[in-house]
Amino acid sequence: MKQRVNIMRTLGITYKEDVISNLLVTLLNESNFWRHSFLKEILQIENPNTYRMKSYTRVTTSVGVPDIVSVVEKEDVVYLLLIENKLKADEGYRQTIRYASDECINDLKCHFELQNRKVETKLLYLTLVPETIPTSSSFLNISYEQLIQKVPPSEIEDIGLKMLYEDFVSVLTDFYTDLDLKEDDRLLEKFKENTEAERLKIRFRKLMDSIQTVETGLTRSEVGQVVGSGRINFLVQFSKDAWKGKVAEKGNGLYKLTSDTFDIHIECTFDVFNQIFSLPLHYETRPYLTKRNIKWGTEGYEQYDERREKVKSFIHKRIKELNDPTIRIFNGSNQIANVKINLTDETTVKEFKESLNQAITKISILVDAVLEKENV
Repeated sequence: MKQRVNIMRTLGITYKEDVISNLLVTLLNESNFWRHSFLKEILQIENPNTYRMKSYTRVTTSVGVPDIVSVVEKEDVVYLLLIENKLKADEGYRQTIRYASDECINDLKCHFELQNRKVETKLLYLTLVPETIPTSSSFLNISYEQLIQKVPPSEIEDIGLKMLYEDFVSVLTDFYTDLDLKEDDRLLEKFKENTEAERLKIRFRKLMDSIQTVETGLTRSEVGQVVGSGRINFLVQFSKDAWKGKVAEKGNGLYKLTSDTFDIHIECTFDVFNQIFSLPLHYETRPYLTKRNIKWGTEGYEQYDERREKVKSFIHKRIKELNDPTIRIFNGSNQIANVKINLTDETTVKEFKESLNQAITKISILVDAVLEKENV
């Protein structure tokens, strides 16, 4: 018999956040199996069948509208669950910070008449791309890959609901398939622009995770993403404790910059459109401030800039002495040098990782030597 069509894919609603939030709430409210599995496997609540649970979409508060809110309770226990559901959209401005605030939680307690009960809050950031980190550390980051593995469709009681969730799981399974990288894979073949950006971000993180022999003392940031002018760049930062100064204090609306409020780091950047991996060396304010913010929102910039110019000139001098064509000097507002990683269509993942390690080591030795100079 011919296999039936996938309903979610046919209707084009797989990545529609409002639609998927409706599906999740219906699963929580209408399927005992799915609800109990979710409570136990995702929220780590034991004996889930002893709890009553009611879930809602888009409950309005004074600081925004969380995607899903649930009240989970029994006699003397009440959990208030907020789920921020992210598929292909980014988090709104400080969204999870607002939802984790006392103001939001108190609004929800009033809405559900829980003011006089002891309530424990559970905050869940449900995301298609596990590399997407919520701004609030109070939210537990759970990927859809984890969800469909831990809460399967196998025993959903309603046949229509089971079909919808099976089809949703099928599309997500396809999304998460073939994201690993083998050492002999051709690197650029795995990072083609026509691959979904979200899949590229996961693959970029896997590539960075597989690099084990980076220069001693370097730490690596989470994967970031920059989108602008139709371009997408993925990046991670490598840095050392000695490469970071103090965080600039803020008073009367101005950041107080000094010679010690600096941040030096190497970025590994992948330009999706041009299929270029590059390694810029940045010297920036800490926290990072744009040119406009520096001009209008700081004081003491002269002290910061004096040291930056001194470090930059020493690094540029060393680069010229090295006479290495792969390292270029820059005079940007944040970038002071860049290492080119030569790639061809035949470059393998293994060869790229070896080149990346060599390039990072070059820059690291250079920066350490300059910072160790007296009076720098």
